[in-house]
Amino acid sequence: MREIKFRGKQLDNGEWVHGDIWQHNGKVDIVYKSEGYPVDPETVGQYTGKNDVEGNELYDGDITIDEFGRKSLIYWDDKLARFVFQEHKKKTKYYLAIEHLKVMKIGNRWDNPELLGG
Repeated sequence: MREIKFRGKQLDNGEWVHGDIWQHNGKVDIVYKSEGYPVDPETVGQYTGKNDVEGNELYDGDITIDEFGRKSLIYWDDKLARFVFQEHKKKTKYYLAIEHLKVMKIGNRWDNPELLGG
């Protein structure tokens, strides 16, 4: 069973916070050590349960590069009901089978949009 946790960028300082999610009155907090931190709902991503080759946790919205030089965005695919890699500049999706791929996190879509050409 994978660990369920989330991350989001805090509204007051733009720093990332990791923990549980609490949604209330149209707002979203990430709860860490019993303290709630209001976050930008657009930045909230769930932990995939996988880590990259350097041990960094991989979240929805992270950008990776694999052993073949492919840049990809990780996101939750509702139709497949699973996390997938979306290869940069292609429509190619592949399942989050990180046990068989060597990927390294190089950023995320909010802090590093240039990695996706944005």
